[in-house]
Amino acid sequence: MQSSSKKFHFVKIISFWSRLINQYFYQHLKKWFPISIAFSYFIIAFEMMGFIHTINYKSSFYHPVESEVPAMLHKLEQSIDPNKSYTLGIDQVYEPVINYYQQTKPYPWLQPVNRKGINAGYDYYFVKNANTNLVEDFYLIQIDIYSRSKSTLCKNCKEPKK
Repeated sequence: MQSSSKKFHFVKIISFWSRLINQYFYQHLKKWFPISIAFSYFIIAFEMMGFIHTINYKSSFYHPVESEVPAMLHKLEQSIDPNKSYTLGIDQVYEPVINYYQQTKPYPWLQPVNRKGINAGYDYYFVKNANTNLVEDFYLIQIDIYSRSKSTLCKNCKEPKK
């Protein structure tokens, strides 16, 4: 399935070529001009139906990872004491979006995240499901699972295995 942005670009290209073809018919083949206009409107309407079918307001086709970070931060905010400071261990892919939300929203309890990798000692973890072996290695409790981004929010409850 194509993304809505790709589909919309295709609609714009079809519209451009339809306009050129209609201009040619208008200048050289006037008796066929009404048929070319009707055909152009049909093609554009057909492409717009495909575009409308692929619209997704929850996430983009290219970055589904970022779509669930606000929900994760809200869930995390509900499970903490806002007067304390917390660290969040993350996969590298989440660093830009989490730091963006930390700067634009009031999350004073969240310390800045980094791309140094996932190791022991964080209060919470937000990792891709491929890294869920950390749950056993670091004695984590799963708080929530996010299906679109294939990620898991976990809480650290003990020291890691030695």
